[in-house]
Amino acid sequence: MIPAHLHADDAMECELIALLDDLAWILDSEPHDPPPRHTEASGASLAVSVAAFRRAGGIPPIASGEDRAFVRALWMMDAKVRHDPTIQVTVSGRIEGRAPGGMADAISRRIVRQDEFADEMAEPAMDAWLRYSLRQRVRRAWSGLADPALAGDLALPRARVTTALAVQYFGHAWALLEATSPVLQRRRVRFTELPAQIQAAQTIRRHLTVPETLAAE
Repeated sequence: MIPAHLHADDAMECELIALLDDLAWILDSEPHDPPPRHTEASGASLAVSVAAFRRAGGIPPIASGEDRAFVRALWMMDAKVRHDPTIQVTVSGRIEGRAPGGMADAISRRIVRQDEFADEMAEPAMDAWLRYSLRQRVRRAWSGLADPALAGDLALPRARVTTALAVQYFGHAWALLEATSPVLQRRRVRFTELPAQIQAAQTIRRHLTVPETLAAE
């Protein structure tokens, strides 16, 4: 049985991640993936065409996290990934898993002691605001809209940004820039910081213009 403190930790973690996803939709919406939506990439819930599967290179041969890596590979080739909340899967609460470093290891570890850091999808709210604001600008620049200040705001050489914007897929362009821009390097959120970051994300969300699909929730 999963203890109550683990459910409480998970609820806070999920609340922040969901709020950051709201910021992503508000600042850089993808019409094919509107709210309501979720942020999961559980392998059991994935459905993909054979053509897209092959274009993405199939399931990455890594020990754990292969589902998230596969969805990211799809996103990088501009596949229209939809996070449909009506799809539900049931997974076990096992503490002995198939792969080291997976969900079972996390549950087993957190039963004994709270992790120092929350899930890697959680980041400080202001970092997320900057990330998705810049992603919108990169998307527009990749589409051909000039943005002379973009390289400076990414803290990257103009030539590197120009090269990234010339690749075939926006997702690939963004991945190149996100991996190299010093202002987009991810910072982890400690579990002790979750309440403050949730509040910060709520404040940012209130002050942004919310698209109609999110406002109707």
